Amino acid sequence: MKRSFLILALALAVGSASAQKKAAGMDDFLKRNPSAQGISWTRTGNTVVIRLKSGKTETFNLDDPAQKASLAERYGALPAPPPPPPPPPRVVKATKNGRKLPPPPPPKVRGQKVPPPPPPAIEPPPPPKVAAPAAPSAPPPPPPKTRKHKAMKHSAA
Repeated sequence: MKRSFLILALALAVGSASAQKKAAGMDDFLKRNPSAQGISWTRTGNTVVIRLKSGKTETFNLDDPAQKASLAERYGALPAPPPPPPPPPRVVKATKNGRKLPPPPPPKVRGQKVPPPPPPAIEPPPPPKVAAPAAPSAPPPPPPKTRKHKAMKHSAA
Protein backbone atom coordinates (compact mmCIF):
# COMPACT_ATOMS: atom_id res chain seq x y z
CA MET A 1 0.00 0.00 0.00
CA LYS A 2 2.75 2.44 0.92
CA ARG A 3 4.70 1.59 -2.21
CA SER A 4 1.76 2.30 -4.55
CA PHE A 5 1.10 5.57 -2.72
CA LEU A 6 4.74 6.62 -3.16
CA ILE A 7 4.66 5.77 -6.87
CA LEU A 8 1.46 7.77 -7.29
CA ALA A 9 2.88 10.75 -5.37
CA LEU A 10 6.08 10.63 -7.43
CA ALA A 11 4.11 10.53 -10.70
CA LEU A 12 2.03 13.51 -9.62
CA ALA A 13 5.14 15.46 -8.60
CA VAL A 14 6.90 14.79 -11.91
CA GLY A 15 3.79 15.64 -13.94
CA SER A 16 3.12 18.78 -11.96
CA ALA A 17 6.71 20.01 -12.39
CA SER A 18 6.13 20.62 -16.11
CA ALA A 19 2.73 22.12 -15.34
CA GLN A 20 4.36 24.43 -12.80
CA LYS A 21 6.88 25.59 -15.42
CA LYS A 22 4.09 26.39 -17.85
CA ALA A 23 2.13 28.19 -15.14
CA ALA A 24 5.23 30.18 -14.20
CA GLY A 25 5.64 31.27 -17.84
CA MET A 26 2.01 32.37 -17.92
CA ASP A 27 2.36 34.16 -14.58
CA ASP A 28 5.43 36.04 -15.84
CA PHE A 29 3.56 37.06 -18.99
CA LEU A 30 0.56 38.32 -16.97
CA LYS A 31 2.83 40.26 -14.56
CA ARG A 32 4.58 42.00 -17.47
CA ASN A 33 1.23 42.76 -19.14
CA PRO A 34 -1.28 43.86 -16.47
CA SER A 35 -3.96 44.65 -19.08
CA ALA A 36 -3.94 41.04 -20.32
CA GLN A 37 -6.26 38.46 -18.81
CA GLY A 38 -5.06 35.43 -20.75
CA ILE A 39 -3.48 34.11 -23.92
CA SER A 40 -4.42 31.24 -26.20
CA TRP A 41 -3.26 29.69 -29.46
CA THR A 42 -5.35 28.29 -32.28
CA ARG A 43 -5.17 24.57 -33.01
CA THR A 44 -2.70 25.11 -35.83
CA GLY A 45 -0.51 27.30 -33.59
CA ASN A 46 -0.26 30.04 -36.23
CA THR A 47 -2.53 32.51 -34.44
CA VAL A 48 -2.24 33.97 -30.93
CA VAL A 49 -5.30 35.44 -29.21
CA ILE A 50 -4.77 37.71 -26.21
CA ARG A 51 -7.80 38.36 -24.00
CA LEU A 52 -7.74 41.73 -22.30
CA LYS A 53 -9.34 42.58 -18.96
CA SER A 54 -11.46 45.18 -20.78
CA GLY A 55 -13.25 42.29 -22.54
CA LYS A 56 -11.63 42.90 -25.92
CA THR A 57 -9.45 40.37 -27.74
CA GLU A 58 -6.42 40.96 -29.91
CA THR A 59 -5.53 38.42 -32.58
CA PHE A 60 -2.07 38.10 -34.14
CA ASN A 61 -1.18 35.93 -37.15
CA LEU A 62 2.33 34.55 -36.56
CA ASP A 63 2.76 33.82 -40.28
CA ASP A 64 2.66 37.58 -40.99
CA PRO A 65 6.05 39.16 -40.07
CA ALA A 66 4.46 42.57 -39.39
CA GLN A 67 1.89 41.13 -36.95
CA LYS A 68 4.55 38.98 -35.29
CA ALA A 69 6.77 42.07 -34.74
CA SER A 70 3.78 44.03 -33.39
CA LEU A 71 3.02 41.20 -30.91
CA ALA A 72 6.62 41.07 -29.68
CA GLU A 73 6.74 44.88 -29.33
CA ARG A 74 3.48 45.11 -27.36
CA TYR A 75 3.73 42.05 -25.12
CA GLY A 76 7.36 40.88 -25.16
CA ALA A 77 8.21 37.19 -24.82
CA LEU A 78 5.26 34.81 -24.87
CA PRO A 79 4.84 31.76 -22.65
CA ALA A 80 5.30 28.41 -24.38
CA PRO A 81 2.15 27.18 -26.13
CA PRO A 82 0.49 24.09 -24.72
CA PRO A 83 1.33 20.75 -26.34
CA PRO A 84 -1.04 19.52 -29.04
CA PRO A 85 -3.82 17.20 -27.94
CA PRO A 86 -3.18 13.48 -28.25
CA PRO A 87 -4.46 11.79 -31.40
CA PRO A 88 -7.89 10.18 -31.18
CA PRO A 89 -7.90 6.48 -30.32
CA ARG A 90 -7.65 4.19 -33.30
CA VAL A 91 -10.81 2.22 -33.93
CA VAL A 92 -10.23 -1.33 -35.06
CA LYS A 93 -13.14 -3.12 -36.66
CA ALA A 94 -13.25 -6.80 -35.83
CA THR A 95 -13.38 -8.95 -38.93
CA LYS A 96 -12.97 -12.61 -39.66
CA ASN A 97 -12.11 -13.64 -43.18
CA GLY A 98 -13.21 -10.23 -44.43
CA ARG A 99 -16.66 -10.45 -42.78
CA LYS A 100 -17.80 -8.35 -39.85
CA LEU A 101 -18.11 -10.19 -36.56
CA PRO A 102 -21.42 -10.02 -34.70
CA PRO A 103 -21.57 -7.68 -31.70
CA PRO A 104 -20.61 -9.17 -28.34
CA PRO A 105 -23.42 -10.54 -26.18
CA PRO A 106 -24.88 -8.23 -23.53
CA PRO A 107 -23.44 -8.55 -20.02
CA LYS A 108 -25.14 -10.99 -17.69
CA VAL A 109 -27.09 -9.47 -14.81
CA ARG A 110 -27.58 -11.52 -11.68
CA GLY A 111 -31.15 -12.13 -10.65
CA GLN A 112 -32.61 -10.98 -13.94
CA LYS A 113 -33.27 -12.99 -17.03
CA VAL A 114 -31.84 -11.36 -20.09
CA PRO A 115 -33.96 -11.86 -23.18
CA PRO A 116 -32.17 -13.62 -26.02
CA PRO A 117 -30.80 -11.37 -28.72
CA PRO A 118 -32.97 -10.98 -31.80
CA PRO A 119 -32.13 -13.28 -34.69
CA PRO A 120 -29.85 -11.80 -37.29
CA ALA A 121 -31.60 -9.92 -40.05
CA ILE A 122 -31.89 -11.93 -43.22
CA GLU A 123 -31.99 -9.96 -46.38
CA PRO A 124 -34.94 -10.89 -48.60
CA PRO A 125 -33.97 -12.40 -51.93
CA PRO A 126 -34.08 -10.00 -54.84
CA PRO A 127 -37.32 -10.07 -56.81
CA PRO A 128 -37.27 -12.34 -59.87
CA LYS A 129 -36.51 -10.64 -63.10
CA VAL A 130 -39.59 -10.40 -65.29
CA ALA A 131 -39.14 -10.16 -69.02
CA ALA A 132 -40.25 -6.83 -70.31
CA PRO A 133 -43.51 -7.02 -72.25
CA ALA A 134 -43.05 -7.08 -75.99
CA ALA A 135 -43.60 -3.82 -77.78
CA PRO A 136 -47.16 -3.62 -79.09
CA SER A 137 -47.34 -4.52 -82.75
CA ALA A 138 -48.92 -2.19 -85.26
CA PRO A 139 -52.70 -2.54 -85.48
CA PRO A 140 -53.91 -4.60 -88.40
CA PRO A 141 -54.76 -2.61 -91.53
CA PRO A 142 -58.41 -1.73 -91.96
CA PRO A 143 -60.41 -3.85 -94.39
CA PRO A 144 -60.64 -2.46 -97.92
CA LYS A 145 -63.60 -0.18 -98.55
CA THR A 146 -66.32 -1.69 -100.68
CA ARG A 147 -68.74 0.29 -102.76
CA LYS A 148 -72.31 -0.17 -102.14
CA HIS A 149 -74.33 -0.19 -105.29
CA LYS A 150 -77.20 2.15 -105.23
CA ALA A 151 -80.27 1.09 -106.95
CA MET A 152 -80.82 3.17 -110.01
CA LYS A 153 -83.95 5.04 -110.20
CA HIS A 154 -85.70 4.61 -113.44
CA SER A 155 -87.50 7.60 -114.57
CA ALA A 156 -90.25 7.42 -117.03
CA ALA A 157 -89.88 10.12 -119.42
